[in-house]
Amino acid sequence: MSDLVWLAADFAFPVTYSIRAPGSSLSSAMALPAPGPGTVRLTLIRAGFEISEELYISKTIFPILANSEIMISCPRQIGVSRQVLKIYKYSKQRDKLVESISYREYCHTDGIMTVYIKTPNSFISTLTKLFKLIGCWGKVESLTTCALIEEREPKLNECIQLIENLHSYNLRDYFSCFLSDLKKGVTWKKVIENRNDSITLSLFAWPLTICERGK
Repeated sequence: MSDLVWLAADFAFPVTYSIRAPGSSLSSAMALPAPGPGTVRLTLIRAGFEISEELYISKTIFPILANSEIMISCPRQIGVSRQVLKIYKYSKQRDKLVESISYREYCHTDGIMTVYIKTPNSFISTLTKLFKLIGCWGKVESLTTCALIEEREPKLNECIQLIENLHSYNLRDYFSCFLSDLKKGVTWKKVIENRNDSITLSLFAWPLTICERGK
């Protein structure tokens, strides 16, 4: 295998965005400050379909992305607000779409979110193309744009980390939540079939302190 290098991609958010936290309700969704490792992998795999056929993705792109080390640095400051949305959902009793409401958190930031992936030298060109194809994280209206791609190593104190790796820190004031990721050794077939046993949940801490300034 080629030598491994860290490739960093900086993303800006020109509008509000909402990346639903795992386990939160569709009708009352909590938003994440940035995508988790599972979202990053699956979004890059989805982008792969825009540049190649499934055979190449399953044999070349997927094995690398599924096993690469990923670090994520979220924006330094993020505002979160809870929005009331008007939705239409199907009613079995009425056999038609009926109007209802839902609640969803949305984030706003003027900062940069960075995704770091440890990748073989031979895969840098392909990974760069995939990063440039990403236009949203989470919901399709959560627009993003890739502002910079370069070789750069992550700073651990600026990245989300597994709680189990932070025993010496006082985490009481830090934001933490569960994030999804692909299970080790997961197969392409399981991912394509969207099987529950292809995903694992782990508790992560974010380098963000919670400051409530409104009700």
